[in-house]
Amino acid sequence: MSMKVLVLDNNSEYFEYLVKFLEKRRIDYVIKKPLDDIRENYCCVIASGGCIPRKEKKSILEWYRSFLNSLDKPFLGICLGHKILGYIYGARILRSHEKGLVKVHFLREYPLAPNIRSLTVYQDHDFGLALLPNKIVNYARSDTCSVQAIKVLDRPHFGVQFHPEFGENDGYIILENFLRFSGVL
Repeated sequence: MSMKVLVLDNNSEYFEYLVKFLEKRRIDYVIKKPLDDIRENYCCVIASGGCIPRKEKKSILEWYRSFLNSLDKPFLGICLGHKILGYIYGARILRSHEKGLVKVHFLREYPLAPNIRSLTVYQDHDFGLALLPNKIVNYARSDTCSVQAIKVLDRPHFGVQFHPEFGENDGYIILENFLRFSGVL
């Protein structure tokens, strides 16, 4: 199996930070966009934050549904990627605004943050997940957003509402642990 990371670019303004994070650690990666035909061999997937153009919303969400339903490799959705993961599995999306450094409190042991009770992370979103289906477990909350870190029960699919790639904050631990979980580090 290739140790290449597939990075899905959802037009995040913080995308360059994710790429720099990978490059600083000398991690081999390939960048693709939703709707691309993906034929490369990769060991895991990171879906960035960002936005979905309104005119492509339906086709991009269907592309993600098909992609995630067939994906048995580790997946990490960041911000928008987190919301897409939740949406595909049946969660509701509600208005939930956070911007800047926010403390996230873990409700139980999160596989990507073992032995960690809280992290100070960067947030920048206007919507969040709510009313999670039984197939998704929420592991963390902040004072203003009740769903901050999720995992799909029967798959190695994770999501975080915040931007672990942005700046020198506690969020890097999530990316590093995801890459360890995936066998890259």
